[in-house]
Amino acid sequence: MKISFVRGAYLNNFEGQNYALPITGYSSLFPLDTNVPFPLVKLPSIADLQKIAFLNKPIKYIANRTLGDSQILFGLENYIRGSDIVHVADPHYYYSYQAARLKAEGAIKKLVSTWWETIPFNNESTPAKKRIKRYVMSQVDMFICYTERAKNCLIAEGVTEERIKVIPLGVDLEYFKPVKKNESNKFTILFVGRLVEEKGILDLYEAFKMVSQNEQQVMLRIVGAGPLENRVQKLIQKDGFQNRVIIEHKSYKEMPSVFQQADILCVPSKNTKTWEEQYGMVFVEAMASGIPIISYATGSIPRVVGNAGLFAKENNSNELFALIIQIIRAKDLSAKLGTIGRERAEKVFDTRKTRNEIYKLYKTLDTNMNITAIILAKNEENVIKKAIQSVSFCDEILVIDDESTDSTGIIARETGATVLSHSLHKNFAEQRNWAMEQAKNEWVLFVDADEEVGEELKSELLKSNLPLSSYSIPRRDYFWNRELKHGETLKARTQGIVRFMKKNSGVWRREVHEEYTPVEAAGKLTGFINHYSHESLSSFIEDINRYSSLRAIELEKKGKRVSIFELMFYPFGKFMYTYFLLGGFLDGPAGFAYSFVMSFHSFLVRAKLLTKSYV
Repeated sequence: MKISFVRGAYLNNFEGQNYALPITGYSSLFPLDTNVPFPLVKLPSIADLQKIAFLNKPIKYIANRTLGDSQILFGLENYIRGSDIVHVADPHYYYSYQAARLKAEGAIKKLVSTWWETIPFNNESTPAKKRIKRYVMSQVDMFICYTERAKNCLIAEGVTEERIKVIPLGVDLEYFKPVKKNESNKFTILFVGRLVEEKGILDLYEAFKMVSQNEQQVMLRIVGAGPLENRVQKLIQKDGFQNRVIIEHKSYKEMPSVFQQADILCVPSKNTKTWEEQYGMVFVEAMASGIPIISYATGSIPRVVGNAGLFAKENNSNELFALIIQIIRAKDLSAKLGTIGRERAEKVFDTRKTRNEIYKLYKTLDTNMNITAIILAKNEENVIKKAIQSVSFCDEILVIDDESTDSTGIIARETGATVLSHSLHKNFAEQRNWAMEQAKNEWVLFVDADEEVGEELKSELLKSNLPLSSYSIPRRDYFWNRELKHGETLKARTQGIVRFMKKNSGVWRREVHEEYTPVEAAGKLTGFINHYSHESLSSFIEDINRYSSLRAIELEKKGKRVSIFELMFYPFGKFMYTYFLLGGFLDGPAGFAYSFVMSFHSFLVRAKLLTKSYV
């Protein structure tokens, strides 16, 4: 599936981090940021000339009245032609118009547009701008809105709900996270944003002046740039705040530490006739960092922040002052709001969830390949959540629950899986064959409850141009917190196990230690499934006792007979083979334990078969 992600001069990483997917990005020569997690093609644009200060307004004025917008990307059509999906930003940009014309010609299959706007019928200031906006909207197959407010705006402009999907933008929660602060009497108020009137920087400065008269250890840290920077600098000089107010310019890479050093974020954005806060990524970053928020209740801010912040009336510096003082003096309230914010970020604004939802949407628009993930489970409450999260990119997730007595089913449903109860009847092959029949999609991925899909494998599966009907997947095994690279696990690591296949491309065989037998030869993927088996040695032994009983019963059905000689020497021979010949000793104590216990498994199978005791 060829996906083209077009953002022009406004390409940035705070949005781009949510698109760590198999896509190609397209920007102008000088976008806001180039540190994005996908390949990037830069194309010349009239918008690049707007970086020159004295040309900005003239170019904007002329472009809006002729082309309709300055963000034309010269040569874009040559690159995105033939795309399965082209994803543009708002429809009023000229590059969106370029893509829409290709869609009308049939040169691209599907057109997706992000919709940030929250004010209905905005960005129609000239006939030319309105014309390209309306044309693009007529060609878009699906709109992605980051807020419900943006969705309501689209509906007000006549777009039906069926063409709209709301997916909140997320942040990297490993990047933006709380840290324990050193004990200090200093209190830092943080402002992050453009230094313009509508961001409320002057209101905050007035509130800070009042705070400074009551609290001597408070600092204001301003991170940003804009037309008001010189004015704010003069106010700092005038009021003698050189040691208490600083203005800085920071890269996006530096922002996590900026938030971690702050005690509160205050960005009191204000409404204008043509603008309101459409989202406010700084609020999401603050919540992820575990710091409380103060703002005006304008635009989308209340819905984004939820209960993680306090809100003042718009244009009211006195209320900002009162709320800041409240946070400074009520440490319990500050900690509570920070905790609420972090929990909200984990639940709603995790970039991993966002990118998975976006890719699911892409795949619903593409007819090439949809995937059902299947996880067999029995009393797996300690591991099932991570297994499900690792396959969240799949279009359907089925957990086949073999009469669990713990919380496996509850956790699976809460994590987004469909749970189907079906007794194993001591036959894993039949369980897997039954599970495949329940899958809605043509392609099926099998993952065990103690396994996780690695990022490399995920990328391979999402390419959707696989020519064969089944594929083996290499597996990495971890035991005693160590990756096993030799011995018993070597075959699964190097040759792989068939786990990804089309329905009806073969059948599962063997009641235990089941294997998939494809109709035609299976291909091989290179990305790994990670197997985290056996949290403890005791659980390992419990598992082999169970599986050895099932294996012995299966062998008895096949008429297998065991001699005392085989009972004595086969397990020993297997240990010598896996530990020495296959290099299990290279994995240290974990390698010895694993080889020994698996050899003991071979002993139990034969002992139970010999004695007809399967308990």
